[in-house]
Amino acid sequence: MKQWEFESRLTRPAPLRAAILWGDPSLVEIYAQRYLASLPSDLSVAKLYYDEFNFDAAHSHIASIGLFNEGALLIVRTDKKIDSKVIASLLETIGKNRSSYMLLIYEADDAKTKLAALERGEKGGEVYATVRFYPPKVGEAVKTLLGEAAKRGLELGDAQARHLLKINDNNLSFALSDLGKLEIYDQTGSALIDLVGAGYGEGDCFRLIAALLDKQPFYDELERLLLQTDNEMEILLEIIRAFRQLFAFFCAGRLGKEARDFLGYALPKDIDQSRRNLAYKFRNAAQWTRIFEALSALELSFKQSDAKEKRAPLYALLIRFQTTLL
Repeated sequence: MKQWEFESRLTRPAPLRAAILWGDPSLVEIYAQRYLASLPSDLSVAKLYYDEFNFDAAHSHIASIGLFNEGALLIVRTDKKIDSKVIASLLETIGKNRSSYMLLIYEADDAKTKLAALERGEKGGEVYATVRFYPPKVGEAVKTLLGEAAKRGLELGDAQARHLLKINDNNLSFALSDLGKLEIYDQTGSALIDLVGAGYGEGDCFRLIAALLDKQPFYDELERLLLQTDNEMEILLEIIRAFRQLFAFFCAGRLGKEARDFLGYALPKDIDQSRRNLAYKFRNAAQWTRIFEALSALELSFKQSDAKEKRAPLYALLIRFQTTLL
């Protein structure tokens, strides 16, 4: 089912019994909430996220009737592959039990092939819908931002929405997260967006590190950061935070774990893959030790020095990184 068809289906009086969503993380989250809002409010809810998922627990919940005859809602979020027969069995159970519902957010890398067969059998959304969300174009992202801002009571204009997307590297997920920060203020001007949003230039920091690793010119990336804030200390601290995040990905790769085990949170899938690709370019733990020692030394130097000229030392460290440390 296409995105617009799913949106139309959610407006019908009879709720959709199950929704399987995958693709762009920001749109998946938005439409997951819209689907949940279309369901009865008195459902008994079970949430099985990532490693918590197992078929017996999922099936038992949707097959049972609550103590007060309320319906059942199963919410599954997984980045591990689930056998097609397991998904089909859950859908079959939901089809038989008219008081059960399911939301499956499927993040595994076999979604395209696995869910295609399910999509062919959805029969116009009579029982369930399988929906793939593609990364939104700028116009669609702006429209989504404006809609979400209106729901939160924020007066966000078209230009401000575009600015919010720009400082978030056109990442709709990050821009939507920043809307939550803006809710505590009575205004949404561009200056405030820069202050509480992603004005720290997260995308620029990682592009800068990518340029260093690939032995490419990095001056333009550094200038983008300097345009956002003329504070070299602030930029240095963001570079340190970016390296620490990449170190988490490096450790995860070496230990056969997921980056979220070290970060404490999961990044959008495309961002996760981008960070992982960068982390793979580092060779060993000793290299990381030299990197953090150099960053800590410059941070200490900035804190102890009253000199206004800090750009040259920062630039010199980045050259050192590119020529000897990376």
